[in-house]
Amino acid sequence: MASAPPEIRESLEAGLRMHTARKAQLVAGLKANARNKFTEAQLNAMDVAMLENLTALAYTPDYSGRAPSGDGMRTSATPQVQEGDLAEAPPPPRLGLATNQQKQQQKPAA
Repeated sequence: MASAPPEIRESLEAGLRMHTARKAQLVAGLKANARNKFTEAQLNAMDVAMLENLTALAYTPDYSGRAPSGDGMRTSATPQVQEGDLAEAPPPPRLGLATNQQKQQQKPAA
């Protein structure tokens, strides 16, 4: 590295610093995990790819704030648009069958 031109040396050194910082971050994250069984020396001996794989395995998703399990279609409250609305929809009109009142209106006056 000492014989490399200054621009190349600077890039190599920056990459090495980023690599070292990433490895330290991964090791610290794995050490903080309560399920970790590796010693710090064992973790430091691993390469970054292995540490990233272990970090992915150690990840536990956080489902807080999500809807509870179950059927979202069934709720305990009956939705109402405004207070005083019917709790249930009115029955649909009977199509094709004349009611007594309609029959009276249809009869010709004698």
